Amino acid sequence: MQPSATSSSTSFQCGRMQQLKHFEQKRISSLAWRPYSGGMLAVGCQTGVMLWQVRSHPGAPRPLPRHLCAHGHSPVTSVAWSSDGRLLASASPADTSFMVWDASSVDCTGTPICRHGGGGVSLLAWSPAVQEVGMSRLLTATPSPLFRVWETHGFTCERWSNLAGRVTAACWSPDGNTLLFAMAGDPSLYYLTFFVAKTEESRQVGGANAAVKCADISAVGMPSAGDPDEIIEVGGCVQSMVWDKTGERLACTFTADSPGHSLVAVFVTKTLPVVEVMPCGFIRGRRDEVPAVIAFQNDVQQGSLLSVAWSSGRVAFVPLLSNTPLQSEPSPQTADGNTSQWISAAAVAAAGTTFSSSTKVAPVPAQKVAPVPARKDLMQTHVQSHVASSQSPLLLARTPGFR
Repeated sequence: MQPSATSSSTSFQCGRMQQLKHFEQKRISSLAWRPYSGGMLAVGCQTGVMLWQVRSHPGAPRPLPRHLCAHGHSPVTSVAWSSDGRLLASASPADTSFMVWDASSVDCTGTPICRHGGGGVSLLAWSPAVQEVGMSRLLTATPSPLFRVWETHGFTCERWSNLAGRVTAACWSPDGNTLLFAMAGDPSLYYLTFFVAKTEESRQVGGANAAVKCADISAVGMPSAGDPDEIIEVGGCVQSMVWDKTGERLACTFTADSPGHSLVAVFVTKTLPVVEVMPCGFIRGRRDEVPAVIAFQNDVQQGSLLSVAWSSGRVAFVPLLSNTPLQSEPSPQTADGNTSQWISAAAVAAAGTTFSSSTKVAPVPAQKVAPVPARKDLMQTHVQSHVASSQSPLLLARTPGFR
């Protein structure tokens, strides 16, 4: 379980881009930047995890990766850092244990954590720190209709089963007390709430007994903002989703068999007093482009900034501002120099706009939008409120403790 390093790795710069190559780094499946590290990247691949320290300038020495591997722990399909950057979790569908690596130690010691039932571990999602108890929570989803949530102080867990399908995507609210997730074959979003529980002996996971359906994102047709005669099919089963640090914006991509797989859907969200998910708008790339990776930048001072990596290799940056008047700002740029949009998410919610990442949108003042009664399909209305008490809960069997 010890990391290995080898001098056979190579790295070079092509313009401003670095390429990180290693003969052990095959079939890359996941990436995660270490918080507060200044350039440490974890890469999940066929043989384990490659840990790179990316060069910050051309004169810096070539990076020498650390190869984190353990017997039977491959291929690694998911990696996730703790919010303080001290611990790294890695998972493999072929291994019933997930690994927790202590990246702050000299030898980057790895500890396997195992619970039987459900098969291996296919997806990880580490929550932000829960300030009230000084810990965080870690989701470990299996290839079967079962997932666990761990408290990361003593690594005890609670288990949820009896799902309609396996969990395919998940993300945490900024306070670490709400888990939003989607399942295979189900075009819906569900959430679980967690209460803060702390005793002198131990900390508890504190999850609710049942998940609540908060959004129906089944595929529907909507007119294009640029051409009213053009009908765009949007929605479907979720492939990935990310929640911004303000807890007000959620972005989702859809599976390849969904009509909306070429779009990124953006939602307005809130967690108090109940969780609500309301449609905001859609990001469309160029012809034949589909979104490959989406992520929110964490150090934006106002609003949020969504990065979208398209299948063509192009990267677009989409700033989203709300609840405050927009300031006069320069037009943001995509990675290839084209102008991306600068748009008020509240205004998009009011207008139901579908927008393209290659089209400049003039700034408009943010405005407060009053909610309207929810309908059957989330995508068919421009603004909807989904109150938890009005939704039927998804019945799950919760099993606390060491299961």
